[in-house]
Amino acid sequence: MKRITEVGVAVRDLEASCGLLAELLGAEIGPIVEVPLYDMRFRMCRIGKVDLEVMAPTAQRGVIFDFLARRGEGLHH
Repeated sequence: MKRITEVGVAVRDLEASCGLLAELLGAEIGPIVEVPLYDMRFRMCRIGKVDLEVMAPTAQRGVIFDFLARRGEGLHH
């Protein structure tokens, strides 16, 4: 492996999680992107050359909601 470009992280509170990344690690926070097809939204948070795709559910269903229910917050992909 030569480089990691993106890491997906599932969270319950998008704003709080991105704010923490900015405060503690100096992450550059991108705009909120809504993805209605998957009942989720995300923000890209860049730290150095790595993007964290921080994802949160927008409904009590969908890929991210199901992931959080089964595994809790953390690495998704």
